Amino acid sequence: MDSPDTRSSLVKVLPINVDLTTDVENAARDGLGSGLLSTLAVPQGLLVDPGKFESQPDSLITFTLKLVDSRSTYASELALSANAKFGFASGSASLRIEMSQNFRSNSRSLFIILTKDVHTELQFIRKPLWTKSARDHFARSKGEYKKNFLLRYGDGFAQRLMIGGTFRLIYRLGFDSFEDASDFSAHFEATYGNSSGAVDFHRRIVRAGVTSSISVQGLCSGVKKSPNLFYQDRGEEQKSRDVSVSDKLVDELLKYHNEFEGHVRDDKVESTIFFEMRDAYIADNAPDYRIDLVDYNFALRDAAEMDDVIDTRLAQLEYIRDVAYVWNPSATKDEIDKRITAISKLARKLEREVYDIAHITDKRPLLSFGLGDIPELPRSWLARRLRPAPGYYTDIPYALNQLGPSTFTHTSNVPELEPEMPMGFRFNMHKETADRSDGVDVRLSVKVVLTSKGRDKIEFEETFVDGGAPRNRYRDFYTSYAPGTSVTVQAKGRNVKFGYNLQVLV
Repeated sequence: MDSPDTRSSLVKVLPINVDLTTDVENAARDGLGSGLLSTLAVPQGLLVDPGKFESQPDSLITFTLKLVDSRSTYASELALSANAKFGFASGSASLRIEMSQNFRSNSRSLFIILTKDVHTELQFIRKPLWTKSARDHFARSKGEYKKNFLLRYGDGFAQRLMIGGTFRLIYRLGFDSFEDASDFSAHFEATYGNSSGAVDFHRRIVRAGVTSSISVQGLCSGVKKSPNLFYQDRGEEQKSRDVSVSDKLVDELLKYHNEFEGHVRDDKVESTIFFEMRDAYIADNAPDYRIDLVDYNFALRDAAEMDDVIDTRLAQLEYIRDVAYVWNPSATKDEIDKRITAISKLARKLEREVYDIAHITDKRPLLSFGLGDIPELPRSWLARRLRPAPGYYTDIPYALNQLGPSTFTHTSNVPELEPEMPMGFRFNMHKETADRSDGVDVRLSVKVVLTSKGRDKIEFEETFVDGGAPRNRYRDFYTSYAPGTSVTVQAKGRNVKFGYNLQVLV
């Protein structure tokens, strides 16, 4: 199994205000050579002397487009550790930390994040050496994990920094149903993955008309000034308010996105857009004793997965409570609320345990519960709309088709399901009447009876007298499956043509 440690690759993490002072013992945090604790993924104290660091200009511009459907993905696209949800970050990224903490999954909404990175300079340390302060502190620290040292200097350091600026456009898409959101997600890459830039994507997503609502927010760093729709927040980052795509301010956002490279290169703000984290012990003067936090990082990776499951499970329960209760007769409000309360308690427990693990407060980095302990939805609850059951479609175009009085009765079979599983029926009727000029009496009465659990329930009953009734009528109705479930259509008419179709939904 691969280690979750990301020391060996360029990793987008927290934006850093770089301040490389010559007094390395008093150097500002968050710069080249800063220590990094892998369980927190945030800068610590100065571990490696940056000395006479080397640099080279860079003119690369990158554009990424990512569909977001979980908090861990959202945190990743905001260039944060998955642990950011639990509040671990330096001040310079607190704005995005807050956004990540406030993220909630929703069965009828998705996020899309467009990221534009402008590279201006690569800074790096060729021959890393621990500072005297770090070596002295390591020698004084006690215990297997030398907790005091780790929390001050970490187990890695920033060997390379990419300076530049980052602009993110964060789209929030609202859908009419869970199915619409799922369909969009399934076809997102094929439909929009080849967008050439923000303006191209924006035009395509707006013209597609696949969503019920779209709003967009801007988030940028690495510039001194930005349009008035942005406001300065904590640290160096600036964000705009959420604006609807119909708002004229969106044009200003897109215009600034196109011009962003020029602002970054003109403003010359030393903002770090990503750094390379390297193992602290590769330094020539590092101590022989190595602190291994692989188990801690595995536990935190598992916790991030559990947090996503908890977030998704809560979104499903809220969808059933607010929307899908119509076709989930066995899902009572009390039962839904009990499950929401139980899962919310686990979420708070997970947060406490992750905090302890990330801060090396427990020698055994183990979570007290796993994925199997997160309550699942009962099998008889469906957090989606019911779909037509293949092969269970009754179509009788002319159940009544004659002059004078006539009657009709037909019982439709249903598929066998697990007991208490939701099922539904879509009844659609049509009628044609005789010409009233001949003075004939035209009448029609229709009754649809659902038999379930030994009880009959009238789901549709109406009498039509020609001259006032609409031509077509339909009705959706739902139940929980039980052996013997059936639907019977009864009709009685005079001088009328009547037909219907009945679709079983599961």
